[in-house]
Amino acid sequence: MTRVLIANSAYGGENVGDDAILGAIVEQLRTVMPEIQITAVTKQPEMMAERFGIETLEIMGLGNRIETYRAIARHDALILGGGALIAQYTEGARGLVTGQPGYPMTMLMMAKLLGRFAMVWGAGVEEIAYPPARFMVRHIYSRADVITVRDEDSRVRLTQSFGVDPARVITAADPVLALSVPDDGGTCLLDQQTDWNEDDAPLCVINFAWGKDRREALVDFIAAAADHVISDCGARVVFIPMNMRLDADRRGMEEVVSKMRCRDRAHILTAPYAFAEVMAIVRRAELVVSSRMHLLIFAALCCTPILGISRVPKVDAFLAHYGLSAGANTDVLDFQKFARVLDETWQQREEIAAKLDKHRETLRTKAYSSAEMFKSDLERHR
Repeated sequence: MTRVLIANSAYGGENVGDDAILGAIVEQLRTVMPEIQITAVTKQPEMMAERFGIETLEIMGLGNRIETYRAIARHDALILGGGALIAQYTEGARGLVTGQPGYPMTMLMMAKLLGRFAMVWGAGVEEIAYPPARFMVRHIYSRADVITVRDEDSRVRLTQSFGVDPARVITAADPVLALSVPDDGGTCLLDQQTDWNEDDAPLCVINFAWGKDRREALVDFIAAAADHVISDCGARVVFIPMNMRLDADRRGMEEVVSKMRCRDRAHILTAPYAFAEVMAIVRRAELVVSSRMHLLIFAALCCTPILGISRVPKVDAFLAHYGLSAGANTDVLDFQKFARVLDETWQQREEIAAKLDKHRETLRTKAYSSAEMFKSDLERHR
């Protein structure tokens, strides 16, 4: 039996997109290797174990390093899976210890010192300004047995900016693009939190990232967009926090709703919830407006029309798969322009849904290629 240890970019339980990445990798591994035994490194071990039917290892900062080493020694392979795995989330030397990309690199080094197979699976790559971190990315990630990235931009950054050998980096797709869409089970979480199931108004899902960017101008922009969808399109709006920490997306959405004229026709989804519950809501929606990429991916999987708001390059890279462009950029918040794009998108919902459907199987196949490479390369490694 093959035993594999998985760690993705945020370690689970707080971010719906990162949980979906783990769920997608688990699903794909079990498809290509039905007898595989999976353990995940996570901040929420009990929740993740119950949700995915896997073993778990709790991440505990520096004190976790010895246990991590022992865990890698007990497994045949290590997977660093998905998300913005190579990115600068913290500044200066601290980013090498507790932030990205420090812990994943530590795990990769441990795996290779122990002679274990190590794969980077469908990762996103962003710029890192701190020179020691850039040096470490180049020399440590070059030791991985397989590296697949989620888009061409990530491949270019990793090979040209960081200097990893281009022959070692393969463009695949975000793992979530191969995720199975759950069946519509009837009553969804939105029905439990609202009385909208008796209202036939179309549904619009809105999300925006509330993290480093906490400008009042962004709040005003999203509030105006939500009011526009309600007043001009006759829709109801549900805000879905993808980062479920109380100080993250939800706080920003509460500020947005407080500024809306039509706040009585808006609802903020209350956590906790799993990615499958979010997808059930997305399936019902007529439009998804988001600056978070994985909510856009959920919509694309469900062929629900999307309108992206660019905040980081990965959003634009994802939209480009479908020949779409972002309707706005968080650095240039021109609501009048966005309102025109929003109206056009609403009117062209059927055409956008057809685009999503046209590319769905191709991107699913690209995403699944990482699982196939894991199986074949692991067998050669043995």
